[in-house]
Amino acid sequence: MEVLTSPIKLTPETAKTLAEIQAGAANPLYGAPQAEAEAAFNRLIRPILEGSGLSSLHLMHYRWYMNELARHWRTRKDRELAFHLEACIRKWVCLGLEQRTVQFLVTEAFERLKAAGAGHNPIPSEESGLCPKPGQVEGRRTEIPEQPLDLLPTAVEKAAGRYARTLRQGIATCRSDGDPKEQTENYRRYLERQSLRMAQVGQVLNAMNVPWLQRVAYQNYGKHLDKLCREYSGRTLEGLGRAAVLRWTSYGLEPSVLRAVAEQVFNLPPPLD
Repeated sequence: MEVLTSPIKLTPETAKTLAEIQAGAANPLYGAPQAEAEAAFNRLIRPILEGSGLSSLHLMHYRWYMNELARHWRTRKDRELAFHLEACIRKWVCLGLEQRTVQFLVTEAFERLKAAGAGHNPIPSEESGLCPKPGQVEGRRTEIPEQPLDLLPTAVEKAAGRYARTLRQGIATCRSDGDPKEQTENYRRYLERQSLRMAQVGQVLNAMNVPWLQRVAYQNYGKHLDKLCREYSGRTLEGLGRAAVLRWTSYGLEPSVLRAVAEQVFNLPPPLD
C-alpha cells in the first residue's frame, strides 16, 4: 500500500486541473445531496466508459471510482477538494486501476462540470424524481459500539450460529433422519473447509501480485471450484473445471491466475489450449 503515501507522476493535464481547483474554481456539485450529485456526475462522465470495450468487471470498478469522485465534489471545494482528488487517484491506482485512465477521468469530469455549470445547473431538478422530498434526510451509518476483540465471534462461529437459529425457527429444513446439532456441525465443517480454501486462494493471489480490487472476484471463482469439487469427481470434474476457467475469463479475469488457482489449490488439470 505504499502508493497511498508516496506521490505518483501526474500528467500535465491532471496537474493543471488540480491547480485550478486549488485556486478556487467553481464547483457546481458542492452541497448537493448524494443521489443528485451521483446522477449528475454519471450523466456527464459515464458515457466515456460505456463504449470503451472494458469487461463488465472493470466497468464496475470504474463506476465505484466515479461514485467516490462525485462524493468528493459534492462535499469539498478549493484546496481540500484538490487534496482529496489527488489522494483518490493514488488510492485507486494502488487498488489496480490504470493510472492514466484514472487521471483522465478526473480532468474530463472537471472540464465537463465546468462547461455544464457555465451553461446551466447540472444538478437534476425536483421534477426529475432524483431530489429528496422536503424533510427527507440522507441515511447515515449508525455507530457500532466498541467490543473487545477476544469477545467477538469468528465469521465461522457467527454463520453457524445463524444457521442453528434458522433450524430452531423452522426457516431452514432439518433432515427427517438427522439431528439439528449434527446438521449444524456439518455446516460448520463446510464453513471451515471453505475458509481454508479461501486462505489458500489468497496465497496464490499474493504470489501473483493480483490487485486488491479484483480479489473478491477471484475468491468467488475459488468458491465456484470448491462447490464443483464437492459435487463432482473424475473426468466430469475436470471438464467442469476447464469450463469454469473459460467462464471466469469471459468476466475479465486473467486466465493465468485462474489456472494457477485451479492447479495449486484444487489440483485440477490445466484447461486444454
